[in-house]
Amino acid sequence: MSELSPRLGIPLPVGTDNNNRLNYRAALEQIDAAAAAKADLDDHLASNPAGHTAGSITDTLIGNRTADQVQTPSGSTGTLTQLISWLANRIKAITGKTNWYDAPDTTLAAAKSHMDAAAPRSGHATTAALSTHQTAATLDHPDGPVMDANLGNRTSDPAQAPSGNPGTLTQMLSWLANRIKAITGGTNWYDAPAYTLAKIKGILDGTDAVKVPNAALASGAVTLSKLGSDVAINFVFNLVQRLGTETAVNAIVNLGGGILLAGTSTGGKVYRSTDYGGSWTLVQQLGTETQVLSFVNIGGGVVLAGTSNTGQVYRSTDYGASWSLVQRLGSETYVLALASLGNGVALAGTIPNGQVYRSTDNGASWSVVQRLGTEADVFAFANLGGGLVLVGTYPDGQIYRSADNGVSWSLVQRLGAEANVLCFANLGGGVVLASTGTNGQIYRGQAVLAPVLS
Repeated sequence: MSELSPRLGIPLPVGTDNNNRLNYRAALEQIDAAAAAKADLDDHLASNPAGHTAGSITDTLIGNRTADQVQTPSGSTGTLTQLISWLANRIKAITGKTNWYDAPDTTLAAAKSHMDAAAPRSGHATTAALSTHQTAATLDHPDGPVMDANLGNRTSDPAQAPSGNPGTLTQMLSWLANRIKAITGGTNWYDAPAYTLAKIKGILDGTDAVKVPNAALASGAVTLSKLGSDVAINFVFNLVQRLGTETAVNAIVNLGGGILLAGTSTGGKVYRSTDYGGSWTLVQQLGTETQVLSFVNIGGGVVLAGTSNTGQVYRSTDYGASWSLVQRLGSETYVLALASLGNGVALAGTIPNGQVYRSTDNGASWSVVQRLGTEADVFAFANLGGGLVLVGTYPDGQIYRSADNGVSWSLVQRLGAEANVLCFANLGGGVVLASTGTNGQIYRGQAVLAPVLS
């Protein structure tokens, strides 16, 4: 046996060597002498590190560790990785750098040396120089040395009422904002004023006009009585928009709350506004009609519309947002006038047979009342209240009267030689105005009490 094992040097059989009892025993004795017992290994594991041979635990055996600079120290005892991380965290806190391993801007020794140095230190002003600068006249300072960046932002508080002069920069800014807000009456001092003082002077001098918002007038927030007799109201009309490609707007009705409707020609369409007429959107064409000639607001969202060329009545129950056909009024081609008398009663005036139709269910159904003499057109109604209604006609310029909510009608008179009675204005107290064509005249009617003969 000329070959030995590499670690323990035990003879190894080679070639034709015989492995006899003697050789086998010698090999076992050599293994027993070189091997460590389990008890020896347990003692080694439990022994104090100081018992290890100096330098026996190398960096290779320990392996790499990662310092976590976010970990804040919680004490002086920890694992190797914890202690490394805690030390890195403290170094980062002391230097103020992004990472613990970044080079510091200065050392503590250098900082102490700078602080211990006799004044003036490098780059510092002496106390005397600062005192001289502080008490120097404003003109002694260079122009423009204090920039916005040096001053920083300030917040003006418009709630601070001025308490006098002088004040700090922030106080002065706040006081100025307070006065601007008080002068303009705006919610914020920086809001644009409703009027300039020059504009107001022009209004007071009578050389300028005040423009009242449409919404304020429509809602009743601004009235002539509230404005007073010293304020002159000049109406200024501006184009809002064209309604599609329509050629005429025949009727407009105000439903309240900023909602208005407009009826047009030649497309027979209804347009709707929800901002006091500031803007308009198409609702729909009413069937195949070419003109929407009249509206009447029944109330509660119910609105009626009269049309041509087939004399139909349409009805809406949602403030004009949608429409449905009620019926054609006989063989009439135009529904030129509509009126609501209250309690569900509505009237319609037609062309070309000069007829009055009546509804007792808020316009849901209609029946003919009568033809007014030999007139062809029924142009306008005037509801005077108490069941008294007037109607104007064409071609003989006549006025008819009903005293029973439109159930029956009688001729009042013809207005001169006029052909049309186009519209009425009820002034109250029994006084009514009527406008006519073809000579453009105004007639005034006064209710006269007449005895009833029995």
